[in-house]
Amino acid sequence: MRIGINARLLLLNRMEGIGWHAFEIINRITHAHPEHEFVLYYDRHRDILIPSGKNIRPVFLLPQSRHPLLMWWWCNSLSRAINKDHVDVFYSPEVLMPTRGKIPMLITIHDLSPIVLPESIPGLYAYYFQHLLPLNAGKADHILTVSQFSKSALEQHLKIPSEKISVVYNAARDIFRPLSIEKKQGVRGQFTNGNPYFIYLGSIHDRKNVDKIIQAFDLFIQKYRTNHLLLLAGNFMGRHHKAKLAIHQSVFASRIIQLGYREDPVIASLLAAADAMINLSQYEGFGMPLVEAFQAGTPVIAAAASSYPEIVGQAGILVDPEDLSAVAAAMHQSIFTPDQFSKQGLIRATAFDWETSAGKVWESIVLLVNK
Repeated sequence: MRIGINARLLLLNRMEGIGWHAFEIINRITHAHPEHEFVLYYDRHRDILIPSGKNIRPVFLLPQSRHPLLMWWWCNSLSRAINKDHVDVFYSPEVLMPTRGKIPMLITIHDLSPIVLPESIPGLYAYYFQHLLPLNAGKADHILTVSQFSKSALEQHLKIPSEKISVVYNAARDIFRPLSIEKKQGVRGQFTNGNPYFIYLGSIHDRKNVDKIIQAFDLFIQKYRTNHLLLLAGNFMGRHHKAKLAIHQSVFASRIIQLGYREDPVIASLLAAADAMINLSQYEGFGMPLVEAFQAGTPVIAAAASSYPEIVGQAGILVDPEDLSAVAAAMHQSIFTPDQFSKQGLIRATAFDWETSAGKVWESIVLLVNK
């Protein structure tokens, strides 16, 4: 077979959740099936990740697609390219796909945030994806999504038949693992002058409720009088005024460290050395940082909302993100009985595996071709 793949998210040193999902799946299916040819379509020549293999052919299409109008243009270029390259089937690890084509097409819809929470996304992007999600969900021959929660949302909001949707979980990369006490102390010495800390990992915008984390952190320090710090590891994106305002208004702003984007080895060490990872996001299709924290042996405090109860199970502390006192109490609980949550998290992490997920994607590709 000749399999076309949307690889535009494989960016060097610029990938977050969906980008890593794309890389882990694409890398595995191309290596596992050297008997087939894979045509990977990018939107640039430089600063990209291309999996190794003689069965991989990268194709570079214009324009760079980081704006809704340019995304539409790139998808039109993609339509011409798959026809020219005589591709047998097309797979996209995101919702973008060729605007036209007669071959079987498989896409991934991670969540429906542009439809469910349009106010959390800048206007033009919200408008574009509100149109694109139902359009491509209808055009695709099969849809992958990353949780039972997201599958239910697709059935409810877009009226997609259940049999047209398969769940393929995310997982954590191997780089996330526990650290020894000595190495944890070294990380804390480098970043927090030896002080213990909580960490938030991910992009910072209003949907993520980072402002609630900051406000709960203030309550925690006021009540328990510890020397903890709060680390925010991620870039500000989209609408994020609530988080910036919360930082400005925090009584303990001097204890909040804004790390911005850091390279993976640094993030892995920071996560493993934290007393707990906190994520109170209002809406998520999966929540990859939760599994990364589990695999690193770090206790998890997460919102009892959207997909998080499905992902966390009994391995972390689920809280109402609007109840700041409950969040502060969860912080105290995580440092009072850390071993309990660390052990449960390590066990929970084994439920999510990239090899299994890549295998399910490949099964969907084969089924579409053999229909």
